[in-house]
This record gives sequence, structure tokens and C-alpha cells, in this order.
Amino acid sequence: MNAPGQHDGTPVPAHLPRVTAEQAALSVDGTLAVVVVVSQDAEHLKRRVLLNLPSAQRAATRARDAGKSVEVVLVRLDPVGVVLP
Repeated sequence: MNAPGQHDGTPVPAHLPRVTAEQAALSVDGTLAVVVVVSQDAEHLKRRVLLNLPSAQRAATRARDAGKSVEVVLVRLDPVGVVLP
């Protein structure tokens, strides 16, 4: 079973305070992100959310170089809840 607060089983260092669900939600509220939307085929889109423009630009370039249709969309994050405690 995983240690409290860590989903991969890594224990939370004792010197760090726990992040509450409210703090986690507030930390991303209104944050800008970039979504790279890649057309896989006529029926399927692949969406990748990135938090910085250089990473999004590299992802878009790789997809275009692979012959895919790509759009890059600037979005604002709006938390609606916390999935895991």
C-alpha cells in the first residue's frame, strides 16, 4: 500500500508540510497552460497539456515533422475537484 500523500509509495519527507486538497486546487486555479492537439487520423485527436510554451512548441514540431496536423491552444486551468486525497 502507498504511503500517505504519495501515489507511487514514496514517503513524504518529514520536513515538508502536507499539501491540502484546497491548496492543491488553488495552486493551479487560473494558471495558463498550453494544449497541443494532434490529429491522429480522421476520427482521433491526441491532446497533451503542457505548462510551458517551449515544451509545447517542441511537441508541435515533432508532430508536424511526423506529418501530423497540429494546433496549439492556450488555456486557463479551472480546478473542479481533487481526485485523490
